[in-house]
Amino acid sequence: SPPQPPEDEDEEEDDDKPKRILSKAIIPEFAASIQSTTERCKNRLFKGARGAKGEEEFLLKTAEYKKNNLAEDGSAATSDFFAEVAGLKVLQIDADTTTDEQAFETMKVYLESKGRFFNYLRSEEEIMEEKQAEVARREREEEERKAKATEDLRSTEHRLREKQGQEDDSRRRMIKEQEANLLESEALPLRGYMMSHVVPTLSDGLSLVCKEQPEDPVEFLAQYLFSHAQDIDGLDENA
Repeated sequence: SPPQPPEDEDEEEDDDKPKRILSKAIIPEFAASIQSTTERCKNRLFKGARGAKGEEEFLLKTAEYKKNNLAEDGSAATSDFFAEVAGLKVLQIDADTTTDEQAFETMKVYLESKGRFFNYLRSEEEIMEEKQAEVARREREEEERKAKATEDLRSTEHRLREKQGQEDDSRRRMIKEQEANLLESEALPLRGYMMSHVVPTLSDGLSLVCKEQPEDPVEFLAQYLFSHAQDIDGLDENA
């Protein structure tokens, strides 16, 4: 038989080279690559974007990024690795020609290509219900605040009325005591006069009326007082 042609040395080397097998546990489901020119990136940085603190640091980080992700030595770049080795469809987005809204919508469609995600983001219905609940809570708190303010006002008015009533009662007692003291002080001279000049004779006349029990006690007492008028005068002279 004719001799077999020699196998290609490159094929032998490829067969001997170990194949890289990725663990399915760490393979991502999606991969996206966002491109932009160096000049545009620098402009974004100087307009306030987060990143390098100066142009020198920016150039260093850009060179490091290109070395690690945009290989120029023939080896697979990062996006190529995910496409060829991991078997993913890498989403390519040009940040210079795509707006943020367009990029967001494109990425949303890409991520939902295998089905819609049910993550921790709230739905519009949940957001609306939460807003309605918040409005209801604020209205309830406002009603409670108004009710408490009304109750506090009533309580304050009640305390003021009680205090005013106590002050009025105290003022009336004080006035009554002052009037009583005034009447008592004004009645002292008259009382002394009555006790000295009238009461003794009047007491005797009343005692005699009780003893005699006349048919007309008033006339009897009047005659008695008239007949003893000199006794009162005598007392007045002695005084």
